[in-house]
Amino acid sequence: MLKIEETVWQYVKVPEGQEIGQVEILFERIDKKVVQEEESHLLNMKHRMIQNKK
Repeated sequence: MLKIEETVWQYVKVPEGQEIGQVEILFERIDKKVVQEEESHLLNMKHRMIQNKK
């Protein structure tokens, strides 16, 4: 995509004027409702664990 030879996990300088290739979406967006449901489920689990320790 960036047409860079180096494949390292650090910042690399891209020469000025270098053409950038076609970008691609890496991950599908998660629906906000699904995120809210998962948060609610995890919070309920947390509260149950706290109650069981008492």
